[in-house]
Amino acid sequence: MTLRTLLLAVSSAAAVEYTRLHEGVECHSSDLNLGDQPSLEDCALACSNQQGCNFFIYGTGFKAGRCYVEFTESAVCSEGWEADEFDFYRLQSATPRSPPSPSRPPSVEYIRVHEGAECISSDVNLGDQASLWDCAQACNRHHGCNFFIY
Repeated sequence: MTLRTLLLAVSSAAAVEYTRLHEGVECHSSDLNLGDQPSLEDCALACSNQQGCNFFIYGTGFKAGRCYVEFTESAVCSEGWEADEFDFYRLQSATPRSPPSPSRPPSVEYIRVHEGAECISSDVNLGDQASLWDCAQACNRHHGCNFFIY
């Protein structure tokens, strides 16, 4: 049996700026679930990777970590507000970092979280990778990938 190592991939692919506009509400506009995100910064980054995302909500209290795009035309939310355990944000910008020079591969940082075990969760096959670094890169390129096994 091959032992697998669970690793955490940490990516700093973009600097994302956002502003909290309202607390304890969500807009009645159509929305799109961006999944549970471990931090507000991760939610903002997920929004910046979603076409058409200018506004997003991030859960608080019992809804902590939940992240949604709000497809409203403006910060006024003409669709109306609903009191809820979310804060409403405007995405200011997503500034991608300069691409690395061809002689230097992009930087991906990772730490070993657990060895000799695999988490019981849903998986996405990122393909056969020649090295640990290649596996970290594949995870970094896949939207929503925070953990990987190699």
